[in-house]
Amino acid sequence: MKTTGTLTIAVSLNRLCRHMLAVLFLTLAGCAMAQEAGKLEHGIDVTNKGTSVISEVAVRYGPVTRTFCERGCGKGVGSYYGVHMPIQDEMFVSWKTADGKHHEVHFPVRSRIKEVKRFRRLLLRFDGGELIVHQGAYYERGALAGWDETPLYP
Repeated sequence: MKTTGTLTIAVSLNRLCRHMLAVLFLTLAGCAMAQEAGKLEHGIDVTNKGTSVISEVAVRYGPVTRTFCERGCGKGVGSYYGVHMPIQDEMFVSWKTADGKHHEVHFPVRSRIKEVKRFRRLLLRFDGGELIVHQGAYYERGALAGWDETPLYP
């Protein structure tokens, strides 16, 4: 009986190892296919750095259109939206300031990204009618590196 029980355990462990290897292989193959398609996990980070409220921030980034601060964002308030797609050629941003004025900007993105390997987010920083966009980056091991000092916009 003990031999049969040991054999049963060995067969079960062998099957378990094969299933785990299959899952690992499929996961790695999925990651490789996503990278081959040019998709990159990154995001849009919107923050009001000014003293007056901004509202109705609309961002069009490739096929994605996202609205932020619909009811208004005060100083230091914002939001993040993650995407899994290729880095887009350009971005369109519009917003309204506390004085009721509507602002719009349009700028290239892909051509201004410096290090695609480290690129993780577009940092949109509003100050009234002004907008500054930086490339948010990470170190290779995922530690936050901050942002590139040279803005993508203006």
